[in-house]
Amino acid sequence: MAEDAELLSFSSQRKLAVHGEDVRSLGRKLAAAYGDRVLAGLRRAKAYYTEMPPISCTEAQWRQLSDHARQGALRCCPVASDFFEAIEEELGWDIYQCLLDFEVYALESQRQAREEASDGSSASSSSDSDVEARRRSARTTSRSSSSSGGDLEEVGINLVDLVCAQPAVAKPASSRKPRTRSRGRCTGFATLEGGAVLLAQTVDLPDVLYGYADFDCVLQLDTDADHVLVWDTDGRLCPIGLN
Repeated sequence: MAEDAELLSFSSQRKLAVHGEDVRSLGRKLAAAYGDRVLAGLRRAKAYYTEMPPISCTEAQWRQLSDHARQGALRCCPVASDFFEAIEEELGWDIYQCLLDFEVYALESQRQAREEASDGSSASSSSDSDVEARRRSARTTSRSSSSSGGDLEEVGINLVDLVCAQPAVAKPASSRKPRTRSRGRCTGFATLEGGAVLLAQTVDLPDVLYGYADFDCVLQLDTDADHVLVWDTDGRLCPIGLN
């Protein structure tokens, strides 16, 4: 029931407008208005990627990726670095941990690819062994039951070869974390306001985590010098989506 209440409260607020005199002021005010929601989203993401088996990413890897993101912002976009630094000052925790969906989901995709390759290799090896075992067993039975040998025995062996050569059906690997690659499904929602229509989608992402837009939010961020409209997929400063 608590989770349902949380979902309803998040879903009820689809747009948030924040104004600051400059980027640092904007960062502090956004953190004050949006920080709890961002933290809840980060916890959802970490529960999926670092706790739900099979593990996609360790906590140490997550922190390392966060450090890389911080250095990238500092070197390539000082304005963004100032913005996120102000958010951190207000929240008191590492905001860059929220900005890693592309990197962490890449690790999950790689894990799934390795799992699929391993499943295929195991199924192929198991199939070859089963075929040879059935072939030996059937040949032994055919030879022992054939009184005259010759053509009848040869026909029996050829039939055994044909039947045993049929591919075995591989059993799906058991996994509590569903596979998400190449499913052709998407998340997203549309909003209409003042004659303007916005639509956002994200494709082939874990629906268990992203919830088909349950947490998406539109952020109208303004400073005295500029304005931007941000589509925040999953409602936690997520880098995936229109931003």
